[in-house]
Amino acid sequence: MRIRSNYNTFRVTSLPGFYLLFFIILYLSACKTPSIIVTEEQQKGDYYNNHHEYEQAIIHYQNCLSASAKLGTFRNLDMEADVCRKTAQACNVLGKYDDAISYILMALNRDSIQNNPLEVIEDYRMLGNTNLFKGDFRKGIPCLEHVLKLNDGMEASLKSLNQLSIADTYLSLAQVSAALGRFDQGVEYSNTALDIYKKLNDKKGLMEGQLILGNTYLNIGMIPDGKLLIEKSLQLAVDLDLSTARHYQSLGEAFTATADFEQAVRYKLNALDEAEKSGIIPQIVWSRIGVGDAYIDIGDYEKAETYFQSAIEVKDSAQITAQALQASADMRLGNVQMAQQYFREINANVASGLASLRMGEIYRESGKTEDAILEYRNAVDYFTDVNVAEGVAKANLRLGDISIDLNRADQARQYLTESYKNATSEETLWDIWYQKGRLFEMKQQTDSVIAAYKKAVEIIEAIRGRFTIEEYKSSYINNKVKVYDRLIRILLENGDEATAFAYSERARARAFLDMIGNRKIDIRKTADRGLIDQEQNLRLRIQALSKMIQKNDLGTSRGLSRYQVEEELVLSREQYNAVVERIKLTNREYASIVSIEPTDPEVVIRSLDPGTALLAFWSGEDYLATWVIGLNGVKSQMQPLHASGISAGVTACRQAVRRTSEFRGSGDEDRGARTVTGEATERLTAREQLGKMYTQIISPVEQYLSRYQNIGIIPHGALHFLPFQALINPDGKYLFEKYNLFSSPSASVFLFCKEKQYQPKQHMIAMALGDIDLGDFSGLPGTNMEVKQISKLYNDVRSRYENESTETFLKENISPYEYVHLATHGLLDPLQPLYSYLLFAPTDVDDGLLTVTEVFGLELNARLVVLSACETGLGDRSQGDEVVGLSRAFLFAGSPAVIVSLWSVADQPTALLMTSFYRNLSSHTLQEALSLAQSEVMKQYPAPFYWAPFQLIGRGD
Repeated sequence: MRIRSNYNTFRVTSLPGFYLLFFIILYLSACKTPSIIVTEEQQKGDYYNNHHEYEQAIIHYQNCLSASAKLGTFRNLDMEADVCRKTAQACNVLGKYDDAISYILMALNRDSIQNNPLEVIEDYRMLGNTNLFKGDFRKGIPCLEHVLKLNDGMEASLKSLNQLSIADTYLSLAQVSAALGRFDQGVEYSNTALDIYKKLNDKKGLMEGQLILGNTYLNIGMIPDGKLLIEKSLQLAVDLDLSTARHYQSLGEAFTATADFEQAVRYKLNALDEAEKSGIIPQIVWSRIGVGDAYIDIGDYEKAETYFQSAIEVKDSAQITAQALQASADMRLGNVQMAQQYFREINANVASGLASLRMGEIYRESGKTEDAILEYRNAVDYFTDVNVAEGVAKANLRLGDISIDLNRADQARQYLTESYKNATSEETLWDIWYQKGRLFEMKQQTDSVIAAYKKAVEIIEAIRGRFTIEEYKSSYINNKVKVYDRLIRILLENGDEATAFAYSERARARAFLDMIGNRKIDIRKTADRGLIDQEQNLRLRIQALSKMIQKNDLGTSRGLSRYQVEEELVLSREQYNAVVERIKLTNREYASIVSIEPTDPEVVIRSLDPGTALLAFWSGEDYLATWVIGLNGVKSQMQPLHASGISAGVTACRQAVRRTSEFRGSGDEDRGARTVTGEATERLTAREQLGKMYTQIISPVEQYLSRYQNIGIIPHGALHFLPFQALINPDGKYLFEKYNLFSSPSASVFLFCKEKQYQPKQHMIAMALGDIDLGDFSGLPGTNMEVKQISKLYNDVRSRYENESTETFLKENISPYEYVHLATHGLLDPLQPLYSYLLFAPTDVDDGLLTVTEVFGLELNARLVVLSACETGLGDRSQGDEVVGLSRAFLFAGSPAVIVSLWSVADQPTALLMTSFYRNLSSHTLQEALSLAQSEVMKQYPAPFYWAPFQLIGRGD
């Protein structure tokens, strides 16, 4: 006998027994029968399905069905129907709903031929659910209703066997009823299903039923009941080792309803983690949308849009054709009309109401007031029809808001009354009180105005107090500043100067106040090991990319351009920030963070010495408030200056100091140049511009300042970046020539700095970049002279120059010193302010860029940190007056005072100023030493560009 292969012919009789057996096995394996293939492919499909590798599972199930079709009369149609259902289920997980429907119809065909009534019911149930997943409610609901009819027509014995399928059907109907806003029906269906699951002791069914009923309760405002059911369902899911993505998502919604937005973010991010572990694509998409919604609630719209966009990318990549999913994404990304049309077609009242709210916002923003009113009224109707009280409250609130704008007081009152009656969320309540305040203003009911605005602030601060993470606090307050703004104005108009100042303190730099008022937390201490590894790997990647840019080693072996390296660096930083955020969310120590109450004005007054006053500003939407706080109490003035005008004036002043040619000479002979009080049609000279700003913001309160020698400036808004010391009074004198100046983010922060106890063990550490080029930065030879001159003034200065002036050395040695002097380049990164940095020589350990993020992690015992570098006083400013930059980072790290610069400084004048400053410091306070140094430099360099960039922040004594 011969066995023919593709290549050779062998005589079997001449082969040893071992080789004979081998070739027989090889032959038989190459000649597998279809029945063997069917069994093997089905088993492989089951294996991959159980391990969540759904693409592979589908391939093997398809192979199984193809092989089975070749069996002719020996085909097992029951088995094929079962495989079709498994394939459909895997397709559903991947969001391939059209493919799933095709396989379900194939199963239905086979079960009908075999006359399997129980399987036919299961097929219709799967068909209904898949159409619902797809968003086709018109096809999905009839399929589920048909399941119930089929069950009613069964014999009693079959009905008993099919109880589980019937319960599943009721549960599906409960879910779709809730989605369409038919909540009473949803509750009824859920309870029917739960009764069956309890009788059958089906824990998976109980888990699903409790989850769906809990979500329904959330929708109708029964938050505690809904949350309790979802938590029970979560425990069952954990016990059964099932995915918990939907549970975390639902709990996130429960926390949103109670205005605990940080917890909502925490749970929704957990939901996303669980969804990605499960590999269920639709859950991943919904989870990303949910996280985006959570960031909307805390005011981080940029991050929210990132998650919305990523949800769409996942959906499109997986080619998911779910209409409901697309409509939900459309509504969040601006294509609201398409979403609205879909929701109305399927009679989804809740979703239609939300779409109408969103369309109302869009119309209002575009000036189409009447269209906005129509949409808001539609929203009221949609929410009323399904008894969603919170939706009714929100829609009426927006109608009340518009009515106030249109001066329709009676209508506004009616709408706001209805809104208040229905509101269940604190997030809605603060806005109701704010709008009531506006309404009372219209009616000139002053006491009621103040009471309403105070109530709004009280609720805002109660919500804010639940946050522990500083970034969330800052984001949340951004769109609430308007409440404080109106309250401050009305208090000042009614002569309550101290209370107005107290509320300005409540609205400025609160996140930073909480940071310095609480103990410093090591974010890595109790974090997940996986997150710590991610943080470390990303930190090392950021350092490596930074070094490549500095050394102009752009990774030619990797084929990368500079642009690509910079793009990778930006992306890595964003990923790093996200990981740090997750670490903070999982760090149990953050639960100990408390909200620090701003200091009472009377306490501030008692803390000031007789020669010192605080000059505080509030740049309102249409006014500028100014307070002088000193031993004479609290005095104030208010001018009709718009925030936009103040911002333009600050920009003009910053430009004016750069026109150095206009300040040549001794300076005294032309300082009496005319002071401009109004808008000038011609371009102002540099002196006129600085004089104009003086007249606008200093002159109104100058009478209250005359008895003081030291002025602590508390800026607000754009005034953070104004060179106050360079402002010129009508006599031609600069402000610093009359007063010693320092500044602080707030009066409360000033007190923290003033009371800060520092215990240095050594005197000074001074570092100079020197005459070395690093990447795009040229050397600063004047810094060598600067540090050497300073070192001559003291016996115990630890100094480093040029290549020895490394970031690594600074981090390892900065802690014990009383004075820290850093003479180098500084760079503000306006797009990623946490990565603004000071430049040092790189090492194998560090990239040479000491960023804001890294400064936050330092432990200082200094009296003063001097950043003798460019733009170290700038930063990214939020509406809540949080300035993310190097100055506040060093304050947080432990120094009660920091000297920083407002623009790029000149090398030689800076060296002269710093040498003079330290020389004077031996017999003067910080603020006095800085004023004397500026006076000395001004004699040689009259232009403010050279002597005015540096400001003292924190304490001035």
